[in-house]
Amino acid sequence: MFYTAIIMPYAMAFMDGINNNIRKKHHDYSRGGHRPVPVLLRYYFIIIDMVMCIFSAYEDENGNLVYKPQDVILNYLQGWFLFDLLASIPFE
Repeated sequence: MFYTAIIMPYAMAFMDGINNNIRKKHHDYSRGGHRPVPVLLRYYFIIIDMVMCIFSAYEDENGNLVYKPQDVILNYLQGWFLFDLLASIPFE
């Protein structure tokens, strides 16, 4: 998450020459090109985070831990799921 929140915006704003070189080198993923390893790792970590959130208990408004799978999944879907899903979509 640190990479996505801090490094990626910095690189996009101030390192345009570097980004252009990366794009030229890895420009066509659909024709057998490959993504740089840090980009792939970012997506894998986000997906792993999503899976962990689905199966992790949460604290309700009374301070009690909720372990019931249906409630945990519903809480995640109503909370951070959309943000995590959008973060996991490769826009490149």
